[in-house]
Amino acid sequence: AKGSRTLSEKSIITFLLTVIQDSLRAALAAEEGAAAPGVSLDGYAARALFATAQRHRVQELLRTHADALGLPAELVGLLDRWRLLARQRVLLQTLETVRAWELLDAAGVDALVFKGQALAVQTTGRADARGPGDVDLLVAPDELVAAHRALTGAG
Repeated sequence: AKGSRTLSEKSIITFLLTVIQDSLRAALAAEEGAAAPGVSLDGYAARALFATAQRHRVQELLRTHADALGLPAELVGLLDRWRLLARQRVLLQTLETVRAWELLDAAGVDALVFKGQALAVQTTGRADARGPGDVDLLVAPDELVAAHRALTGAG
């Protein structure tokens, strides 16, 4: 339970959040062209920092600026593995989005792909900018039954 954390667990969590905050500030500065100061991990385990970065969904930002931040090789390796898996999930999500839209189109149902990858492409030019998630399709209320039938009929 949250209230039963020991002082050392609270200290570790505080330290990890501080490292993440410092890393994000430095990474954002690097995106603006400023020199990014190195981030000190004080010997803390790369896996614990990675887990914290993952919880706060900032892995891509940290990996993009890992060299400027001076992140340790073990952490960079974890971020690289995550990036590869995330890109594979984004590709699969892209295929499923196109498949769903094509199924609806073939059924004569007008659909609009929105949020997620569509928003990422419009705002950054990259389908993977938001990471993998679900597929969001908007259909008119009077076409909902036909859309449901088309999608569930295809599995």
